Amino acid sequence: MGTLRLTQVEEAKRVLKMLPIWLCTIMYSVIFTQMASLFVEQGDVMNSHFRNFHLPAASMSAFDIYICSVLVCTGIYRHILSSLSARKFSRNPKGLTKLQRMGIGLIIGKLAMIAAGATEIERLKYVTPGEKENSLSIFWQMPQYVLVGASEAFMYVGQLEFFNDEAPDGIKSFGSSLYNLHGVDELVTI
Repeated sequence: MGTLRLTQVEEAKRVLKMLPIWLCTIMYSVIFTQMASLFVEQGDVMNSHFRNFHLPAASMSAFDIYICSVLVCTGIYRHILSSLSARKFSRNPKGLTKLQRMGIGLIIGKLAMIAAGATEIERLKYVTPGEKENSLSIFWQMPQYVLVGASEAFMYVGQLEFFNDEAPDGIKSFGSSLYNLHGVDELVTI
């Protein structure tokens, strides 16, 4: 009975050590939710015509998920950066630690917000009073979508691996639950 109680205490300590990391990732969810709100509203008032084709503002998220960012950046990390960082940081043969990847994801996310701000500053230069749409091309948004996707490749992969590795064996599903709660904190930030 004493051993069982000791194991439960140790598991509780490990869970409590994971909570600050999860709390820090709530801020990242604010960045991620901008794609569904600010970015779409921003793109909706930009020139979304490419020759005779109209590109809906909400479809720009394809640059984040499908076309390049997440897929390409995950591949680049796994095949190039991982081996380079393993050689540079000999104490970790797998390359960057999970927390380092999450930190890189946060930094790239900040760069995405800077790109979104720069796009908004540029967009405001082309506003004509009384007009809904301006002449600035919606393709000015590509850098912010690509950067958010690149940050996802580092942040969410690192976060999932961190919570799965740190969760005690008896409650591995708790680690996955913490990772999946990023969807809940995204709802809170909307």
